[in-house]
Amino acid sequence: MPLKVPELIRASYAAAAAKAGVPIAGDAQMTLTIKGYTERSLVIRAASFVAGPLALALKDEIKAVALVDGEQLPLDSHYRIPFFGIESVAQKLGRLSFDTVAKKVAHSSPSEARKGTTL
Repeated sequence: MPLKVPELIRASYAAAAAKAGVPIAGDAQMTLTIKGYTERSLVIRAASFVAGPLALALKDEIKAVALVDGEQLPLDSHYRIPFFGIESVAQKLGRLSFDTVAKKVAHSSPSEARKGTTL
């Protein structure tokens, strides 16, 4: 997996938090573990443009598990459209991670949701 993928996930998580007006606090913890990673090669991506509907059979995908307050929350982000690469998948996973954590924290304690979250 390219080193840029975790950084893209972190950056998208932080951007989603900023957009929601939620500070990223150092005392709230969420651990994201990548369990699966599939990236189409440039050759496959290029061939996908001429393959028509067969192009949708392949995908760039990241499967992960977020650990929040001792609970494991499965996350999956993928794109089948060849225009979007693994970078887009990583950014989408970052936003999805924030949304999942925010919902989990909001349901567990409204005061904790106001304190913030971190990745």
